[in-house]
Amino acid sequence: MKFSKLIFFLGVSLIWSCGDTASKKMTTNGYEYQIYSDESGDKAQPGQYVYFDLDILNDQDSVLQTYRNNPQVPVVQIPLEGAVTPGPANPLMDLLAMCSVGDSAGMFLPKDSLPQLPTQFEGFPFFEYRVTVVDILDEDEYKAKVEKEQKIAQESAVILQAREADVAEMIKSTIDKYNNNQLGNDLKVIEGDLKYVLHEEGTGPQIEKGKVVLAQYYGAKLDGEEFDNSFKRGRGFPFTVGTGSVIPGWDTGFTALREGSKATLFIPAELAYGEAGSPPNIGPNADLVFYVEIDQVQ
Repeated sequence: MKFSKLIFFLGVSLIWSCGDTASKKMTTNGYEYQIYSDESGDKAQPGQYVYFDLDILNDQDSVLQTYRNNPQVPVVQIPLEGAVTPGPANPLMDLLAMCSVGDSAGMFLPKDSLPQLPTQFEGFPFFEYRVTVVDILDEDEYKAKVEKEQKIAQESAVILQAREADVAEMIKSTIDKYNNNQLGNDLKVIEGDLKYVLHEEGTGPQIEKGKVVLAQYYGAKLDGEEFDNSFKRGRGFPFTVGTGSVIPGWDTGFTALREGSKATLFIPAELAYGEAGSPPNIGPNADLVFYVEIDQVQ
């Protein structure tokens, strides 16, 4: 299922002031950049791995997309000296190589340097990719971190995959009750024909536009046929609410929930994939049903 429309310029898939334009400088590859915060510390060296937060801003200094608090923190390896990498040079690599932990900097990229822009990103002459360096690791440190994360992810995946059959049975029962008008007062209206059933109320933060959410989901049609779910993959799906990176029914529907909530969303076709559908699994004008579990809200 094609949820994401995000720009992954790095190849990894708060409004701040741009500051004094006079302080902008130019990289050797011809891109403007600006240092916002320069902390003391060692700069990233060739071969090291740089973890960083990332915001994508338009020319009016408004955040269009953010990867802050994303469960999967973007990371790149600074190329070794003399290394030849396929494809065009990545401008952000030059910027990250200037930074130490805690530094904040922005790279200004013309619109025509970013291929396949989503519709909502059109109309701006340039974009700023603003980074804050979270950590810098040597090769051995990076490998140890990855191995630890993989072990945790594998343990979590086993638990989630074991639940898939139970979740499938539960959502089919809920859909059957919905189709037979048996949900009664448990069925709540969010907006228009967008409805939901709350199976379990969360106690964490309320979901709002701009929040980064990590969710498990099980998607089905109104006949109960499953078309996609995160349980079989053993990992949740992260996205930023209200930015158009997911179907409209998710951007709107999730705002009725809190961290820890478990709910089933009934999403009309116009808030899903509309007349086009999402071939080959979702046909034109298909109403959809999503069982969701909100694991994290940041």
